[in-house]
Amino acid sequence: MSKEKKLEKKPKEKSGSWWMLKNSGGKKDVALTMMMVTWLLCMGLAVAGAFGSVEIEGMKIVFQEFNMGFATTVLVPLIGLYFGRRYSDTQKGLYETQSLWSKNEAKTKDED
Repeated sequence: MSKEKKLEKKPKEKSGSWWMLKNSGGKKDVALTMMMVTWLLCMGLAVAGAFGSVEIEGMKIVFQEFNMGFATTVLVPLIGLYFGRRYSDTQKGLYETQSLWSKNEAKTKDED
């Protein structure tokens, strides 16, 4: 009997790398990962630019001012990619999206 169970196991599906973030549908999403990494990079540069320079054990590191043009140039296309993909996947029915309102409406319909 245990041999039959071993034979029935399905092989694991590869759905991207371990470092990719999962979207609200539970699938690994390259666009979401690129958007979040870039956002974190821009925020790190903004914080570093606010300090100007840091001195650690006699070594001085100088940061440039945060360039809003760079952030806009990099973030806007990635945000557009993510939300465009999400919109097109929603239209195809690949996402199971429910708003808070539709959940509450479903509860009240079940109670009636």
